[in-house]
Amino acid sequence: MRASDSVESQQLRVRRALAIAVVFVFAVQLVFDAQFLRATFPPEPGDGRDLLAFVTAGRIYASSDPGPAGVYDLESQRQVQEVLTGLTIAPGSGLPFMHPPHLLSLQAWLTRFSYTGYWLFWSCFSICCLLAGLGALGRALRGAGVPRDTFAVFAAAGLVFAPFVISIVHGQDTAFVYLGIAGWIAALLAGRDFGAGLALSLATLRPHLAIVLAVPFLFAKRRVFVGFVVGSSAWLCWALATVGIAGVLGFISAIASVAGLSEFGVDPRPMVNIAGLIRRLLPDSGLTAARVFAWMTWLGTLLFLCWRWSGSRSAGGPAAADLGLAVVLSLVFSPHLNFSDLAMLHAAAAPALLRARSLPAVRTPSLPSRLSAAPVILTVLLVSLLVSAATMSPQPLADVWLVAAYALALGLTVGALPKSRTPVRAGPTAPAS
Repeated sequence: MRASDSVESQQLRVRRALAIAVVFVFAVQLVFDAQFLRATFPPEPGDGRDLLAFVTAGRIYASSDPGPAGVYDLESQRQVQEVLTGLTIAPGSGLPFMHPPHLLSLQAWLTRFSYTGYWLFWSCFSICCLLAGLGALGRALRGAGVPRDTFAVFAAAGLVFAPFVISIVHGQDTAFVYLGIAGWIAALLAGRDFGAGLALSLATLRPHLAIVLAVPFLFAKRRVFVGFVVGSSAWLCWALATVGIAGVLGFISAIASVAGLSEFGVDPRPMVNIAGLIRRLLPDSGLTAARVFAWMTWLGTLLFLCWRWSGSRSAGGPAAADLGLAVVLSLVFSPHLNFSDLAMLHAAAAPALLRARSLPAVRTPSLPSRLSAAPVILTVLLVSLLVSAATMSPQPLADVWLVAAYALALGLTVGALPKSRTPVRAGPTAPAS
């Protein structure tokens, strides 16, 4: 047997093993998702989902008293939730609405339907946002040389990605944030810096994530930051038009509560970030210390990214893989993070497909690029599976799965970093097979 035949036979075995692994993990994740959706349908107002907060805000906005200005009033929210759930809710309790009013008009319009109907329409909206984000990434990556079928498998992994399914079940607005971050990455890969900033402004539904991703562009590719400021200013005008000055001040008060600057401050213990992990490992550390630690690590992440972006200026900006690294770090060190927000890890993995495409092995006819991309897709599916395990496991086992998921995501993005700095724009390449 010739040496070349032996090499091709070995490559074939590796290809089959990777394909089997991807299909197996995909199938397991699909079963988990189906069981999760089945066990949680239909939604009920008193089941503790975030959906209750969105329905509450929509009802207040659509009402004449207190109307849009009272959307962020905790007492008004409590009263509406008592009606929805049929339960007596103590003052200062309930599920508060603390999101910017980007989608408030849609949320108010959906209140004409039943609670389950609201959830179904909101889920359709979320799926459309996810598909739009995947479409933007697909066009950018295809233009950079990633094969269509490779991205199709990557997109399929996004559809079953556990954090996104969790966001659907809970009625969260995560998919809209995903659309912003996916659009930001896609526009940067296509060389549309201003458009990237505009896309990232969609992610201001999570201000703490959007800011840490936008500010570093003051030091490289400033048109991205300008676009972000323009888009964010447009959202501010929209907020003033929808809830007025009183509503905007109410939102600022709500943000202060989340940040721990008021008596209502949120305990990071149940969160899936580094602050929540420390709070669970060291329960006697104190709530104030946990909040300070969360914001200090967030600021440290921002400064690190500013330093890294500044160093990339001579190369025309950060490398494509730097974008994925920035997203992962912004999640790990976020001061406020829930399971559904981990959906951004899927978008963070997209630039790694470019690195897989550029490996020397893919240039040999016997080893197509879809094989070198298989480990990326398999890693994404494993992250999803670990997140699923974390949601179903007791402590401290849940934290073990969560740390493993972050480690895989971080390893994927760091491994995709080039040895030398290259511009973020991937640029057109020769058509991939």
